[in-house]
Amino acid sequence: MAANGPSRDVRSPSDPVGRAKVFGRATRWFAEGDPRVVALFWRDPGGGRDLEPICPACGASAAGQLRALRGSLPPGPAAAAVAAGGPAALRRDLPMALEEAWFCVCAPCAGGDGAADARLARRVAALIRAVLGPR
Repeated sequence: MAANGPSRDVRSPSDPVGRAKVFGRATRWFAEGDPRVVALFWRDPGGGRDLEPICPACGASAAGQLRALRGSLPPGPAAAAVAAGGPAALRRDLPMALEEAWFCVCAPCAGGDGAADARLARRVAALIRAVLGPR
């Protein structure tokens, strides 16, 4: 995949290595990602509890649905690695992109087809553009 290719959507896979790589990348994104983008998809419920995911499709809480963890990788080294080797190819040394996002989709919104997935990808991109501005 070329560096200027399309964004790559990533879903948490069923294999343990891929799932660990996705979870590790998302955890790193919480710490290193633009806090404005992180706040689009996760909120702090307070009281020392874990961050709560917000479904980008409908805005509802997706708490308890971390198996539905998804990522949106803009063109670049991480997206190219996933395109070549799947989620297990996410390595720690791959740079974090400004437009990268990790989110959970609530159960009602997760059961979509290809068209629903395309709408979700457009929605995620629009939310990020609204915060970061056009690139």
